[in-house]
Amino acid sequence: DVFIGTYLGAFQCPGFLSFASSDSLVFKINGPIDVADEKGIILELSIDGNVLFFAGEVEGDTLSVMDQLMGVPVEVAGTTITADISADGTATVENNDLSGSIMLQIEDSVFADNCTIMGKKQ
Repeated sequence: DVFIGTYLGAFQCPGFLSFASSDSLVFKINGPIDVADEKGIILELSIDGNVLFFAGEVEGDTLSVMDQLMGVPVEVAGTTITADISADGTATVENNDLSGSIMLQIEDSVFADNCTIMGKKQ
């Protein structure tokens, strides 16, 4: 699949989740857990020291992520809390360059941001 691989790029969140931003980020797009799921992917993204795995799927030249992770430890203002994190977004790849946006939200809080993700496949 054109999306599967390791990327070097950036993840930028301009608002409440700016602490999750990184100008130099290695992220991965892995195949599905269930090999029978031909469209499935797993986005492996490190946010503020936490490695998160968001499920998604590929349809044509578009990768979509829509997942919620439960009970993730997150540091907010120097305090670690356990939170549910949701991600909803899309990306495309052209000439090994991935670009897209992901709405990232820490559930039951004001912490939500429309983050951009960009990367060059390695």
